[in-house]
Amino acid sequence: VLLHNPFRVTPELAMQLKTLTENSWNKNRERGIELKIGVHFNHPAELTPEALNAIRLLQKNGIQVYNQSVLLKGINDRVEVLTELFRQLRQENIDLHYLSVAMTVPGTSHFRTSVRAAQEIMTELNQTKEFRGQLPHLEMSHHTGKQIVPTNMTDSFFETEINGKPVIKFLSDITGQWEYFFDCR
Repeated sequence: VLLHNPFRVTPELAMQLKTLTENSWNKNRERGIELKIGVHFNHPAELTPEALNAIRLLQKNGIQVYNQSVLLKGINDRVEVLTELFRQLRQENIDLHYLSVAMTVPGTSHFRTSVRAAQEIMTELNQTKEFRGQLPHLEMSHHTGKQIVPTNMTDSFFETEINGKPVIKFLSDITGQWEYFFDCR
């Protein structure tokens, strides 16, 4: 909603969400619910004034916002683009949660970047002083769940091939077993 139709976030909706969280605390002031809204901004051009106003309205009412971006070939797979995106998101107090390697969805191969390319981008972003400790996790979606991708290949996360196709083999922290992720070149 915040990206495609930010006008849905009205002062009334923001107030209802605020009231929901406030009313979730019991009389003893034990922990109530906390609302966090995830957004998917992938490029700085998506951060329109309307979207930013909706986010500020939510934040003003105590609702936290975090961002999950997908790394898209030819759109945001350059350090300069992600630097600007992350800089603007941070300026708006939006938490940087994930940068995802695009999933293997039929018809989207032209948008996919390789895990190796994603690691190189994250390595370069990590080398800038601006983002120390504030970058999102690099992750890839796998049928077992989201897998955090290290910034380099290791003994428990490495490239191989199956039938001539690139594959990432990794020791899953979810299943505790060796899993495969079919990558792209």
